[in-house]
Amino acid sequence: MIFFNWETMSRIAEGDPKNIILMVAILTYNLTCHKRDPMKDIFYAADLRGDSYLLHPEKLLQNEKDVSMKYMAEYVGLASYRRRIDFQLMKDTTLSVYHNHMDRDKIEKNPLLFVRDNRIHFKLEEQ
Repeated sequence: MIFFNWETMSRIAEGDPKNIILMVAILTYNLTCHKRDPMKDIFYAADLRGDSYLLHPEKLLQNEKDVSMKYMAEYVGLASYRRRIDFQLMKDTTLSVYHNHMDRDKIEKNPLLFVRDNRIHFKLEEQ
């Protein structure tokens, strides 16, 4: 499980889904900056911790070859709308379709998500 700050991540990523996934990997595996790529240093130096969470970020990172980075970044962005307290008290990993800014069509096209009873389910977080 990782905790992240979506606002910081999205600002630093500058709209590039690859950068979002890189930051998820940094948090998941406690990576340090690779000397051969100093341009990426900003991602390693930033404090990315926050109140948003992913239960199984390693599962998300394992989908890199099967699912586009865009879908993966959308998954992380939507996960940031979930309330940590809902998970802590009720083990609820879903999100209401009404508590985000993404179009429902876009959510339903993402292979990592599904909607049932007006709740967004995160396939990689299902128990």
